[in-house]
Amino acid sequence: MKLPNVIGMTSVLLFASQSSFAAYVGFTSFDNVTAGNNDSGIYDTTPDQSSSAYLTANIGADASASGFKGHGKLTTAVSGALNDPTFGFGGPATIANGNDSWKFSSAKQLKGDIQLVNNSDSYFKFTKIHFDSRRAAATSATTLKLTYLASPEGSNLTHKGTGNEIVDNKVLKTLTWGGTETTGKDTSVGLGAPLSGTGYLAPGDKASLRFAFTGQTGGGFSQLDNIAFEGEFYTDATLTSVATPAAFSAVPVPASAWLFGSALAGLIASRRK
Repeated sequence: MKLPNVIGMTSVLLFASQSSFAAYVGFTSFDNVTAGNNDSGIYDTTPDQSSSAYLTANIGADASASGFKGHGKLTTAVSGALNDPTFGFGGPATIANGNDSWKFSSAKQLKGDIQLVNNSDSYFKFTKIHFDSRRAAATSATTLKLTYLASPEGSNLTHKGTGNEIVDNKVLKTLTWGGTETTGKDTSVGLGAPLSGTGYLAPGDKASLRFAFTGQTGGGFSQLDNIAFEGEFYTDATLTSVATPAAFSAVPVPASAWLFGSALAGLIASRRK
């Protein structure tokens, strides 16, 4: 059992130097659907690191309506490809990065879903996603595609320019491996280009993404590790004024309703005197 949202001061200082207002949440280890069964897929609702109490993330069943979970977990470290000291390429520093990686194969599932949740009262500008990937053998998948999953998968990532949700199955990144290549790839995706603009999550909203491997020709597997979402908090949908987030309330009480209730209570009290 891992501790959720654990972050060290060293990582905070390193990340602050990258962006003074940036926030992130990510996974460096992965929980099995069935405890102790590394071939049962991944179900994880406790990110390993977060720089904000108001960002969280899910993998597997809670990440989308489909809930793709991959094959399971590998517990063998891969030096130089996975289990390294950063999320993606030049992303935030990882802290307790053990030997875990998320495994994919045609024997189980070649797809895995992950979800970002904005639990704040502010607007979260979703700017980057970081991840490490690896093709373990020449018979493993040759292509990895990362896509956005629109409603009804549970998402509502809004395009700032149009005010509409990002379209379903929007491709955010495609990676390929050729021939017998089995290298790892550290990847950080800036979302401005694939979204043709800026995407944000309003208070309480979520963004579901899917990793999908294709082209497997034999028994080889593929892996993911060090997955993180990054962005910034703003006061409203114009994304102009940086916010200090607080907890999101699903049913806020309007000021007018509060004033009416106070006046009514005062009137009742005066009549009882």
